[in-house]
Amino acid sequence: MRPRKGIFSGTRVLFNFGDAVREPSLTDQFYSLYNFLETNGGQSTIAQLRISPLAAPATRTYEGGLEQAFLESG
Repeated sequence: MRPRKGIFSGTRVLFNFGDAVREPSLTDQFYSLYNFLETNGGQSTIAQLRISPLAAPATRTYEGGLEQAFLESG
């Protein structure tokens, strides 16, 4: 974008994307229902209710914006 003088001197379109994975903390893992049942002989309950170990939650973020400069003096 070239610098100009004027009322509508510049427009920028901004966009960001983020994709992240956060591992469960040790506390989350130790006190999970799956770990409790597995430790205390609840394998049949795990199978019956299809309980799985904790997985890392994935996060996606989208961010967008428009920047407009008015009355730019140069």
